[in-house]
Amino acid sequence: MNDRVTDILVVAPARNEAGLLPRCLSALTAAADNLAVSRPSLACHITVVLDSCTDASAAVVARHHGIAAFPTSAGNVGAARRQAVSWAAASYANDVPPEHVWVAMTDADTEVPDHWLTQQIVLAEQGHDLLLGTVEPKESDLTVEDYQRWWRDYDLRDGHGHVHGANLGFRLSTYLAAGGFTDVSVHEDVVLVAGIRAAGGRVRATASLHAVTSGRLTGRTPDGFAGYLSQLQTVRSTAARSPSGATGLP
Repeated sequence: MNDRVTDILVVAPARNEAGLLPRCLSALTAAADNLAVSRPSLACHITVVLDSCTDASAAVVARHHGIAAFPTSAGNVGAARRQAVSWAAASYANDVPPEHVWVAMTDADTEVPDHWLTQQIVLAEQGHDLLLGTVEPKESDLTVEDYQRWWRDYDLRDGHGHVHGANLGFRLSTYLAAGGFTDVSVHEDVVLVAGIRAAGGRVRATASLHAVTSGRLTGRTPDGFAGYLSQLQTVRSTAARSPSGATGLP
């Protein structure tokens, strides 16, 4: 199999994220610039999905040269991701065989490292169809106790079991074979990964792809990452009131 990648599509959903988008887009631009140095022949396109935005998110994207905005009224993160991948593929890679197109997925409240795209291409061309990265909440968004608890319970190793829509990448052909993102309001990333595994995709869970995401306790989707962080705080509070202090993460 020829695992060469010629085109990369970066997709970042946003729903009223004008406050956090500038850091996200600056990080993506730096990652794209890094990729351009190491792989100047590779075409890279960044798309921000503006899902039912009523704030200044569109204006923020417009100020970043070379980043496209895809507006939608999906109101659903699974549908928004699916529509954006379809739009980006049709707009930028319509004539490229899907096995040579790589999709890098993040979120508007996330900052990726400079090597994020370069490392994904290296791993993709080594024969992987799906890459699962790791994340950490922004330290300044959490209490010292909750941040420490996060690191006590989080597996930051190769082969980890985490699935984060804010930090994953996949081959377009594998994504299509698995049916793509489904129209679910939460855990759309988990559903996609399960579909790719079932379709025989070559999966790599790696700590070499690590991003920083928002540590807010109220998120844009129910039961998402913010909900998990909120549970951390609840667990700590319960433990503090318990005579034994014994508790566990959900």
